[in-house]
Amino acid sequence: MEILSITLTGWAAITTALSMVILAGLMFILGREKIHFMWGVFSSVVALWMGAFYAVTLAGDPETARFWWKIAYVGIILIPFTFLHFVLEFIGNERLNRLKNRIIVILYAIALVFLFLNLTTNLIIDKVTFLFDELYYNSPPASLHPYFLALFSALTIYAFYLVYREYNVKRDDTLFRSRVRYFFFALSIGYVGASMNFLAVYGIQMHPLTNLMVIIGASIVGYAILRHQLFNIRIVTAQLLTLILAGFGLFRLIVSASVQEMVFNVLLLAITLLVGVYLILSVRKEVEQRERLEVLSHALAEANEELKKLDAAKSEFVSIAGHQLRAPLTVIRGYVSMAMEGSFGAIDEKVKDALGKVEYSAVQLVKLVASLLDLSRIESGRIKYDFVMGDFQSLTEKVIEEFTSPAKKKGLRILFENRAGTLPQFLFDQDKMREVAVNLVDNAVKYSKEGEVAVRLEVTATGGKPHARLSVHDSGIGIKKEDIAKLFSKFARTEQAQLADPNGMGIGLYFVKRVVEDHGGKVWAESEGEGKGSTFFLEIPMRSR
Repeated sequence: MEILSITLTGWAAITTALSMVILAGLMFILGREKIHFMWGVFSSVVALWMGAFYAVTLAGDPETARFWWKIAYVGIILIPFTFLHFVLEFIGNERLNRLKNRIIVILYAIALVFLFLNLTTNLIIDKVTFLFDELYYNSPPASLHPYFLALFSALTIYAFYLVYREYNVKRDDTLFRSRVRYFFFALSIGYVGASMNFLAVYGIQMHPLTNLMVIIGASIVGYAILRHQLFNIRIVTAQLLTLILAGFGLFRLIVSASVQEMVFNVLLLAITLLVGVYLILSVRKEVEQRERLEVLSHALAEANEELKKLDAAKSEFVSIAGHQLRAPLTVIRGYVSMAMEGSFGAIDEKVKDALGKVEYSAVQLVKLVASLLDLSRIESGRIKYDFVMGDFQSLTEKVIEEFTSPAKKKGLRILFENRAGTLPQFLFDQDKMREVAVNLVDNAVKYSKEGEVAVRLEVTATGGKPHARLSVHDSGIGIKKEDIAKLFSKFARTEQAQLADPNGMGIGLYFVKRVVEDHGGKVWAESEGEGKGSTFFLEIPMRSR
């Protein structure tokens, strides 16, 4: 079939040749890296092959056809060598980079040998046969052609192997792996289409119209390496759709049979181009926005990882510092206590008063160190629990006894109401829950100036299962409603708490919440407002196994 005296094979060849010339120009003009230049070179040799093949389709005799076949094979011979050169630049393998220059010299030396043999002998192109009722094909193959075809296939397969191997090595390089996936997708299309040209040489009557597939594969890779992010399949799809529709419109314009039909086809082509350009620009804008978000997300992820490392280092430092401080503070408290008791002889009231202040400060530092160690254990995930059957009622009573004397000194009474009766033993970590009870009672005593602290123990049925509930009510500074939600957060302290006790860190209730929740329970606080006291509750399930 002929259109304007050009066969369909000729149209396929010249379309591919012109497309590859444009692609090569874009690579040379827009490209800034060596891979851009090498893809431009590769596109140029493909354009040479297709341009010469177009001349073959126009040849009127075997000799002219054979001449143009030899020119076409200049491009065909260079294709696997320039492709492997491009791949060496593309993968950026450090080991191969040291040998790259030698490899390239050897490659092009072999290519020059085949080019020389192609242009000066008939070992690659010999006879031509009129095929498909339209062109002279280089068939049957000359004596050296099978060896060249084997080398062509070997170099191409090796190039794909290098890319695949690097893909498996760079498992953490998401950008490179994304590029490689599209690399295989695009070049598989191009090479499948191009390889069909060799079938007719060996007597398989496959028409070489599949050359058009080369445009798709090569254009995708070209666009990809120019865009750095390789490309987005949605952009390429929009471009290919526009290209196909525009090509169809151009074809209709060329074969127009009348002026009226030509005008209609011009308008159709113009509308197609306008809509296509708008579609491409819209998709590109959306993709670029997504790419910017991905870059931002990646940067935030890296920053988050750095923060996690710093947080881990901080927790480690706090843990080490806390353990180092605990021992000398214990010694200080011990000797001060012994001195005040007269173990080293009688002391006057002034000295005893001074030692009392030292002891108070040491106690405050011990509490601070304990809080820091609790925080360190929570954040590093090193809290270990020893769940054994224990008497929660006895634990509560002992904690109350511990605070009876300090409360009495402040003029406070601690009342204990046991609504649970004889509470059966159940599983809990006795040391951790003692710390929890100490935190709650200590806060109640600390923030109450007068009145009483009421501790109540009872059994509730939450979710149909028995739970032990401990509540601690004080008559202290109270809590604003807006502050209740943040009470159990790390370093959270209300304004009233900071005024009443500037030494606190806001870690105690954070620790309480973590321990209670790890027991499968819950903790909360209630208050009618500032200056009206507060009540803290905890519930833990009474499990026996």
